[in-house]
Amino acid sequence: MSFLNVIAELRSRKEPISQEDLAMGFGGDSWTGKSVDRISSMGIAATWAAVRLLSDSVASLPLVYYRRTDRGKEKAVGDPLFALLNRKPNKESTSYSWRETAQHHLLLRGNTYSQLVRDTSGRISEVWLLDAEKVRVERSKNDGQLFYIYRNESTLLRDEVLHIPGLGWDGISGYSPMEIAVQEFGYSIAVKEYGSEFFKNDGTPGGYLGFPAGYKLKDKEAIDRLKHSWNSAHTNWGDKHKIGVLED
Repeated sequence: MSFLNVIAELRSRKEPISQEDLAMGFGGDSWTGKSVDRISSMGIAATWAAVRLLSDSVASLPLVYYRRTDRGKEKAVGDPLFALLNRKPNKESTSYSWRETAQHHLLLRGNTYSQLVRDTSGRISEVWLLDAEKVRVERSKNDGQLFYIYRNESTLLRDEVLHIPGLGWDGISGYSPMEIAVQEFGYSIAVKEYGSEFFKNDGTPGGYLGFPAGYKLKDKEAIDRLKHSWNSAHTNWGDKHKIGVLED
């Protein structure tokens, strides 16, 4: 993917370019030369089936919320936070859609982030899912605390973000499966495109028609008609393997 294509992929011209965008612009291609992103990877049937199955399954699981007590734990059915997570995390999302999308982010990007919005009393009133591709985790040089930079314009403290990482190395951020398996994704995309091009433009003729020796097409219009005839006979669906025409 060229740098200009990365710019074109941004949702808005006002949106800043993240490190992930720059990484895709410089060296984000697979060995096959095919660029891999969340759209192209989800275009692979196996990826779509796996991500959809796992995301839907996690989202449909019962959400059980516990409160710690002196004797262990107990279900906190009446807790406001339980009602928030179990029904409507924010004014635009249901619990199902929030958990489904969060799992989708986790499967492709290795991390899922949600911003915790608090009311004047400090209680969590809304939970908003963040774009996992636009979040960067940093550690403060002063006190060593983690903080999150979103879209290169917002800084969120650790207690403002619900961060669920997948398998990782440092215990903070998870690996991005889409980046780890970029070669496999790129190969699958290349195979699919090659097959599509083969069926779209299979120029294998079923036979040949020749002209007498010494006869050549000199008229440009005749040559153009011959090209058009050949393409029509061998590239259109339902017109494969027809007779080819060869001069001389």
